Amino acid sequence: MTSTGPSVFISYSHANKAFAMRLASDLKASGAAAWIDEAEINVGDSLIDKISKTIDRVDYLAAVLRE
Repeated sequence: MTSTGPSVFISYSHANKAFAMRLASDLKASGAAAWIDEAEINVGDSLIDKISKTIDRVDYLAAVLRE
């Protein structure tokens, strides 16, 4: 996750994956750094550790919700 703009952690459910991926793409296109699990977590990584460390260092947290 590299950018000179703000950094954003995107939290979403599987049902909202398409929207979350588009949001990440749009944020990156506008100069922000978007952290989304599918692009940033590798096989063997500790999910909890990776997410916790990322949340501690990003500027914003976005939660994608829908009914």
